[in-house]
Amino acid sequence: MCFGEKHSWFTFILGTIATLIGLSLVIKNKLPYEWYVVLLYWYSGVTMQLWEALIHHDSVNNNGKNCEILSKCAYYNNIIQPVILLLLIRGKGSKEVLISLGITFIYFVLVILNTKPEKCILYDDNKIDLKWWINSNELTVISYFLCSMVLIYVLFSNKLKFLNLGIFAFTYLFSVLIYNGERAGNIWCYFSSFTPVLLLMFLINK
Repeated sequence: MCFGEKHSWFTFILGTIATLIGLSLVIKNKLPYEWYVVLLYWYSGVTMQLWEALIHHDSVNNNGKNCEILSKCAYYNNIIQPVILLLLIRGKGSKEVLISLGITFIYFVLVILNTKPEKCILYDDNKIDLKWWINSNELTVISYFLCSMVLIYVLFSNKLKFLNLGIFAFTYLFSVLIYNGERAGNIWCYFSSFTPVLLLMFLINK
């Protein structure tokens, strides 16, 4: 999870504003449909910060009274993110559709079936972690990211394909390296929310 409530609120608001401006530019410039999907895809990472902010607030002010439902909301928000990419199937050939559905099936088996929306959170050194994420095994975590990257590669056009793969790979690897694989989400919250800002800069310069 992000460093604290204030950090979560900041990244959520920043990512939301950048996404809304980005959508307005896409509409104004009549850009391809896939631009809507890419903004929606990254915004699903931004919305994770909403749940994390509420979890931080609840743990401090309500002794975690609502942590179970908030943790489950964060879980479903997280696992649905790669599935959003399937919106790009529209207009694709049968080969891309079959590959995408196959990857989604693998994702369902390796990630969704192996990750349970466990109750509440873990406290360690005054930091809060989502129990379902911390308790995920390495295969589940690797599958989550690989399935996302394969769907991006298969479904996006070349320019957006390499832009998103580059952002995805850099932010993930940098997060893991900083924290040696532990609590990568602490810094990932900033990366996920600054990504719409980066995409906005790209749109402005188109």
